[in-house]
Amino acid sequence: MLLVAGFFATVASFPESWNEDRTHGYVVAGFCLWLLWNDRRLLSPSREVKALAIPVAIALSLLWLVATIIGVRVVHQLVLPAIATAWAAALFGRRGLHVVGSIALLFLLAVPLWEVLRGVLQAMTVAVSSVGVAVFRLGARIDGQKIHFPFGTIEVAQSCAGLSYFMSAFTISAMYGRLFLISHRGRMAAIAVALVLAVVSNWVRVFGLVLIGYNTKMQSPLMKEHATYGWIIFAVVMATFFVLSRKIEQWDRQQPKAMVTENRSFDPDTVKVGGLWAPTTAALLGPLLYFLFAAMPAASAAIADKPNVSATNSWRATPPAPVESGQSSAWQPAFTGHSERRAVTLTRDDDAVQVDQLIYADQSQGKEMISGGNTIGETLADERLVGPLDSDLRMVRQAVVRTSSGPRLAWYWYRVAGVETPSSAKAKLLELVAFFSRGAPSELVVVSTACQATGCEKATGVLYEAVTGRPLPTP
Repeated sequence: MLLVAGFFATVASFPESWNEDRTHGYVVAGFCLWLLWNDRRLLSPSREVKALAIPVAIALSLLWLVATIIGVRVVHQLVLPAIATAWAAALFGRRGLHVVGSIALLFLLAVPLWEVLRGVLQAMTVAVSSVGVAVFRLGARIDGQKIHFPFGTIEVAQSCAGLSYFMSAFTISAMYGRLFLISHRGRMAAIAVALVLAVVSNWVRVFGLVLIGYNTKMQSPLMKEHATYGWIIFAVVMATFFVLSRKIEQWDRQQPKAMVTENRSFDPDTVKVGGLWAPTTAALLGPLLYFLFAAMPAASAAIADKPNVSATNSWRATPPAPVESGQSSAWQPAFTGHSERRAVTLTRDDDAVQVDQLIYADQSQGKEMISGGNTIGETLADERLVGPLDSDLRMVRQAVVRTSSGPRLAWYWYRVAGVETPSSAKAKLLELVAFFSRGAPSELVVVSTACQATGCEKATGVLYEAVTGRPLPTP
């Protein structure tokens, strides 16, 4: 219970990860809990704490701490079952490593790290569909992930990769192997067969849609809604798995059996307090440090009204138009999760520069400054680095953003732990320094101005002068 309490934030984050594409996570988690309860009798306290497992538990707990501070959820979720395995190995010895470790491996199916396979599965599906189009002579033109017919286009999008079928087959076969197969070879064979069948079922599904689209000239209702169609094909193909799994069971019984030693039932009273203390403290070192530093008062949240922008007195500061006003000039960065936004518009003659500070005092899950969903906005060109702008060798990230009033040139950078950087990776690492130093909140600084119809050359000079206080040098 202490481990669950210490890592409660990570435990609570799993349901948020199990969205409609990963609902198998609930099944995996329930099955793993049942296995832990069912196999508890196999665990008997070791006479001595396994010293090698203690430093492993400490290292993993510190890795959890780093991942939690910088907000990389998949990492601290991935580390949690490893910490449980190291704790069990320290307390119960080799038997604990085997029992809890095997369950932890199964639980990895519930960790959202398998998205990396989506691109590979998509590419395989596109390749197979392209071969099918050529073999059946459908007269289509293949352009990347798109199959063009004279009467319409079918796109093999990422959602067509079949990752949900792949993970469902993975889960079913892993659970089947754990329940009915004995040897590791038998279990691996069952998983391999199921995964191949899942991939093939998705190929059949996608190319079946290509044939349906070709023969109905894209008029079939299945071209718009085919989720049920896909699961029916998956169920039919997976029925083959259960037929083949019987053959695997027969083969598995013929494999050499591992020697089974006599096991005592687990009795918590047989665990010495000293033996329990060391592994538990090692596993909980990360959460203990996290709560210790989080409880310390942070530095003052006061931040300069003009965030290192060197505009002279020739600029006049006024509040910008709120986005809710609907004015054509209203714009703000698309970054979300900030606790406060400070904005000012600097005007001079016909020039107007908007300065935004997005302050992130609370970077809990979903409120991180740097995350996959946070962007400056809809960009019209690739972002690039600009600089150095001054004697401090300051670099900024430049983006041309689409707005309702036309293109807008934006320069932005991060300020974390008193350090300014345009690099999101460096800013992530600086979050560690900010957490332990209890410094001022992190912030995103954005300066932007409207581009002219002919381009953003003048806007570049305006931003340069607003940021540095000097005219843009001529080439």
